[in-house]
Order: sequence, then structure tokens, then C-alpha cells
Amino acid sequence: MIKYVNVTIPAYQYQFIKEYVERFLAVNKHLLEKRVAEHRIRDCHGDLHLEHICIADEITIFDCIEFNERFRFSDVAAEVAFLTMDLDYNGYFRQAEDFALSYLKYSGDTDMHALLNFYRCYYACVRGKVSSFRLDQKEIPAALRAEMKKTALKYFDLAYAYAAHLEKPVLILTAGLIGSGKSYQARHLAGRFGADVIRTDVLRKELLRIAPAEKHHESFGQGIYASDVSRKTYEKTIELAAEIIRQGKSVIIDASFKNRSDRKEAVDLAGRLHVPFYVIECTCPDDLVKIRLNKRMLNKDNPSDGRWEILQEQKKQYEEISEIPEGCYFKVDTSGNPAIARQNIIRTIKMAELQIRK
Repeated sequence: MIKYVNVTIPAYQYQFIKEYVERFLAVNKHLLEKRVAEHRIRDCHGDLHLEHICIADEITIFDCIEFNERFRFSDVAAEVAFLTMDLDYNGYFRQAEDFALSYLKYSGDTDMHALLNFYRCYYACVRGKVSSFRLDQKEIPAALRAEMKKTALKYFDLAYAYAAHLEKPVLILTAGLIGSGKSYQARHLAGRFGADVIRTDVLRKELLRIAPAEKHHESFGQGIYASDVSRKTYEKTIELAAEIIRQGKSVIIDASFKNRSDRKEAVDLAGRLHVPFYVIECTCPDDLVKIRLNKRMLNKDNPSDGRWEILQEQKKQYEEISEIPEGCYFKVDTSGNPAIARQNIIRTIKMAELQIRK
């Protein structure tokens, strides 16, 4: 893949996937040996695309790899991974999950979940490479070349998402003043980690039976933003986060967490449930925040009621984050290039997971 770095795969994705694969193989050596001992390596299809499955009176699977046994013999979990990767690539995310769960139900292969994203990452990389190889053909028209490049980029991005996906639950908080970019960061990180997001702006209004987009331009600490309502909102947030974590999923709480007491409740929850805990504090210069808040006021679908005058009051009550251990705390200036910061956050949290599982 090195040949296609910064052509069809960004350098940061290539480096991350490479490190992920190396660590995964080291951490899961005994699991992979167990798969061999339990005869989970079988004569499979080897190239199970959606286009190789025909559903008429019955399900017919065709065009398996016959020209090379090495390509065809694999872990049965890899065969499941190939098809679910192709479902994901084509936007059938729910069907991919349903198929994997159905296979697990009928096979009883409980180790499969620990391997699926690894094998999905591998096959997405294979498809990305195959698409990239075609770019070496000089006679291809420019329009078709651009489409091939787009396909390869999509496959490699999917591989990166599989590599970044958290296999075990973690609790992540955003923190920061209004307009600092917390929701944007939470949404993008959740997509990579496979985490659920609890957004207090939305939850607060749900608890009060108010439509999320309904505007309430209250004075600071008044109305739906009164201290008792905020307390109930944070309490419900912790309750929901606990439910999600107990289901085996990671969760990102998108909130300001301006008070140490609220942050402590989240830290305590992570301790009780024995899951890793991280805080991502977002910052942004006032001039840019003001522009963001003005744009937000014009967006009728945004659930936030944040305004410039509220920001000035919120600053007075915001308690500096000094109690969170360095390894669990990230500070992101969203006025620059926050994507670089996200890449670092993803790498740090994912590699920590692999270290924990060692």
C-alpha cells in the first residue's frame, strides 16, 4: 500500500492501520492459534461480494476463488467479515449487523466478534489496493480514473474505521464553553469509535417534552437552564451512559461539563463499571465563537440555545479541568485543524485498548 500513500490512502490512515494490525496480531496471537486448533480455518468462498449472491427460489452463491487455494482457505470469521464489509461499503449497515448476529447465533462461534473488525479492515484494504492498481493503467480516461480513485479512498477510509472501532466500552466526555465545537468533535469521533452520543442539549428538552429545535432564549441559569433542570439532565445523562456501557458499547457525552462535580460523577461511573475514561476539552477564540453562535441562531434545526451573552456568563462559572490525569485528557483548539487532534485522540484511545487487552 505504500505506493498509494497520499494518493488513495492518507498517510495518517496508512500509519494507523499498520500499527493497529501489528498490535492486534501481537495481542491476539493465542486467539489466532486457537482458531487453527478448533478447525476454524476452512475451504471458503474467498471473494464473497454481494454480486456473488443470487436470491431467487433459493440462495445461490457463485464465482468463488478456484484459481488459488491460498486465497480461498481462511478463517470462517474472515468469510463473514468479507460479506459484512461489502454490505457496509454499499450502505447496508443494519443488514451487515443482522447477518453477523445470525451467523453467531447458528454457529455458536463466540470468538468471532473479537476478529470481525480485524478481518473487515484487511478486506477493505485489499479492495482499496485492487482499486488503486487500476490507476496504474495509463490508458484509462480521466473521468474513470477519478471514479476509481474515489472508490479506493472510500475502501481505505472504511478500513481505517474498522481499525479505529472500539471493541470494548469506554466513557468519553466533551467539555468546554458553548460554540467551542464539542458536538462536531463528538459526532466525528463517535463515527470512528462506533460509540453512541448523548447530547445534553437534546436530552434536556426531551425530559421537558420540548421539541429539540424549539428555541428557548432564557437568561443564564433561568427557565429550562435553571440549576435544578441542569442537575436532572446530568443525572439522566449518567443513567443513560451506564445503560449503554452495560450493553457493551462506548458512549460519548456531549456536554459542557463546566463543573468539577458533574465531571466527578462521570469519573465515578467509569470506575464503578471498570471502563476507561477520557475527557476532550474543546477551546476556541472568542471572535470565531461569536461567528459560530450567530450562524447557529439562523439554523432552525440546531437544538442548542447558546448565545454570545450566555457565553460571557458561562465563562464565569467554568471550573478549570485540572483533576483529570494527563493520559485521559485531551485539549483541542477547534479554530485550527481539529482533524489532526482527532487523529491523535483516535490513535491514543485505540492503542490503549489493545494494550489493555494484552
